[in-house]
Amino acid sequence: MRTITLLLTLGVVGCGGSGNTVTVGSDTFTVRDEGYFYSDGHDYCAAGGNGQMMLDFVDYDFICDPTHQPDKAPGSPHLELRIILTQGPLPDHGTHPNMGLPYDTTPGVTPDCANGPGDIIVGQLLHYPDGNAGTVPDRIEYADTAHLQFTFYDPTKMKPNTGNYDLKFGGGEVKSNVTIAACN
Repeated sequence: MRTITLLLTLGVVGCGGSGNTVTVGSDTFTVRDEGYFYSDGHDYCAAGGNGQMMLDFVDYDFICDPTHQPDKAPGSPHLELRIILTQGPLPDHGTHPNMGLPYDTTPGVTPDCANGPGDIIVGQLLHYPDGNAGTVPDRIEYADTAHLQFTFYDPTKMKPNTGNYDLKFGGGEVKSNVTIAACN
């Protein structure tokens, strides 16, 4: 039986993570940095729709600081927790135009970003075998269900977005409040 334990409150914006420890099954990491990225394409979940936002919580520093290279230990494995949203492309975000409404998984859909199907929200835990640039994950675990609700969303990306999320992996749950800034 796989166990997931996490109580995560992300209140730090920009560089520097919450310092919380995340345990999903046998994988454990400390959140050292977090940020979100946006693409008009389907860059974060290839099987999903266009206009995607990815919230990324990582075990290294400088996820989105252009003055520093990501501080990954070369040759060492690393982990990331991701939440990928399909909004639709700018300017109208036609897939999910009202950012005040929640993102919830489609009942009965278990997303698979490589082979399909995608979904309006996808939760993932990624394991990378080493910290080298360009490495692809050797393991991706998908959340069975995912929910995200923004309590504040800034379309200009000048202020951090706030909200909460709840991801269920098997019998465990990853649930948190979040304050997260744009990386691009």
